[in-house]
Amino acid sequence: MGGNSARSRLRIAKPISEVFDAVVNPVKLCHYFTDYASGRLEPNRIVQWRFDEYEVSPGYMGVVEFIIPTPVITDALVSNAYIK
Repeated sequence: MGGNSARSRLRIAKPISEVFDAVVNPVKLCHYFTDYASGRLEPNRIVQWRFDEYEVSPGYMGVVEFIIPTPVITDALVSNAYIK
């Protein structure tokens, strides 16, 4: 990752497919912790999330990288075509 990074870990008691959709779907994501998401998370697509409470957004303080470890989502994937 770049110079600015953050990591967080917590246990979520929801099915992985529901959690995955809540993160990639901008409408659902804005109900959790972002105030704005410019689009759905998809391969090779750049999106911007805004966190008004903290007055930050990706790009404001440098490049932000969001990584979901493959083992976390393997069971929710339709195929392995997108795994690098």
